[in-house]
Amino acid sequence: MSKSPVTTITDDLLAEIEVEAGMATGGKWEAADSPVGEIYIEGECNEFITGAIDHVHDANYIALASPGTVVAIITELRALRAENAELNQRLTRVSGQLITTKTERDGRLAELQVAAKMNLNLLSLQSDAEKYRRLRDVPTDQLGEPRIPCVAIPDDKMSGVYVSGEDLDAAMQEQYQ
Repeated sequence: MSKSPVTTITDDLLAEIEVEAGMATGGKWEAADSPVGEIYIEGECNEFITGAIDHVHDANYIALASPGTVVAIITELRALRAENAELNQRLTRVSGQLITTKTERDGRLAELQVAAKMNLNLLSLQSDAEKYRRLRDVPTDQLGEPRIPCVAIPDDKMSGVYVSGEDLDAAMQEQYQ
């Protein structure tokens, strides 16, 4: 088993984590509200996973890193790596071509500038998507709580209406139809 701290996420480490996540107890993990952290799996009998974790925040973190969450992160990381590799291959192919005329050179330069802008846009979109998922996944009952990210639409100088994840999804779908 790999040891912490990990400084590079290798394919071998991803495979090892994925295997361990597959063998771990499935279901929604939840940290109990107690002086010491206790972790349960939500279900018919609320199966106890571990307890007496010194810091409640450690228990919350462990609960958030449930097997399903870890597998989803691995899947998304692999997809982004594959996409990045494909974009790098395209960029190498375009930049490696021999340019014989000024017109071709100017055309290729414009293509490279577009590709560079697209790459910057992709990075920006990935960042925006991460922020959107974080906002979308905030439970409705936590909207407006301190240190909880959320979106509020002001209706005057001192008050506003909080927007739920469902509202965000609906607005995004409406925007891109």
